[in-house]
Amino acid sequence: MIKQTTHQRPGITLAETLLSVTVMSIVLGGTTGAMHMIMLQGNKKQMEEQTRAESAVALHQLRSEIAFATVFSVMTEHAVEFTTPDVDGDGRDDTLRYEWSGNVGDPLIRYVNGDADYQPISDVVDLSIGYGLRVTETVSAGDSTESTPLALHRSASGDATFAQTVNLINPAAQLIVPSLPNDAISWSITSVEFIGRRRNLSVGKVLLSASKVSGGVPTATEMEVATAITDEDFPTTDPTPIKRALSRLTHIDPDAQIALRFRQLVPLATFDVQCVTSPDDGESMMATSSTGGLTWSPDPGASLIMRVNGTYEQMVNNGSMSKGTVESVSFTLTVNSDATERTFRTGGRTLNHATFSGVDVNDVPTNGTP
Repeated sequence: MIKQTTHQRPGITLAETLLSVTVMSIVLGGTTGAMHMIMLQGNKKQMEEQTRAESAVALHQLRSEIAFATVFSVMTEHAVEFTTPDVDGDGRDDTLRYEWSGNVGDPLIRYVNGDADYQPISDVVDLSIGYGLRVTETVSAGDSTESTPLALHRSASGDATFAQTVNLINPAAQLIVPSLPNDAISWSITSVEFIGRRRNLSVGKVLLSASKVSGGVPTATEMEVATAITDEDFPTTDPTPIKRALSRLTHIDPDAQIALRFRQLVPLATFDVQCVTSPDDGESMMATSSTGGLTWSPDPGASLIMRVNGTYEQMVNNGSMSKGTVESVSFTLTVNSDATERTFRTGGRTLNHATFSGVDVNDVPTNGTP
């Protein structure tokens, strides 16, 4: 009989188990730490790339919009404001403003017609804007100077919420509150922009005129400037942006209240003027009448969608003021991405026919051009 011998595998001792666990913990800990560092590095790189992309997009948009600027109204190191052709789709020129507060970490904010639109960049460390100016006229203290044409009043913005009908017994008016500097001695209206339509395809004519305001309502006497809007201005019954020149309405007293009003001259065609409720400027109001303009009812809760362009004359009290053209604008932007500062620079953006006025050029940061 052959005796079989069995060989048993020796067991793992407690000491060996503890040693294995310790080694595995060290290995896993190192691996986890390395993975965590890799993830942090990846997130940091991703954030930097995102910041770089956002900054590049913001600067590209800013430079693209400035390329179409017609008038500059603010030119400082941290803010620029200018008028540009329609950007919000209402058929009228718009005023854009880009501004940084100067405080590290605050955003760059884009404004459209005075309202904050959005923040192109959320974390700004520094922003320097430089301007290349060409001066065509300088006025010294004691003399007066006239600004270049710009938007003096914008009574409402946004989509129309209702339409005010204008016919023989229902004229409509908008009380105008121009935005003027404190030292303005007079102002003038060069053009008026609004949105209107005719409700039928008949022949008709509406008169756009100006009158002084007394007691919060238009007076019966029209001022000398008037312009007719006919059915030919409205090819269809769809709302249409209209711009009319009022070149003879000049040298208005800054304290005078003015109303622009619509009344029907030739019947048949019925016209509507687009309006909004709860106007955003808090000052202008619409006035309507059911008695042919003899008795007006002001409505502070409504406003015609209207933009008034013009100029103002101001007295130069100290130093000097200049007017001319803005030849170029350049930007140096520094942003913060996870404590890493990134600086983006653009060359001077060449402009065509962009003007400025009422500016002490010594207060404007330059970029070395033209």
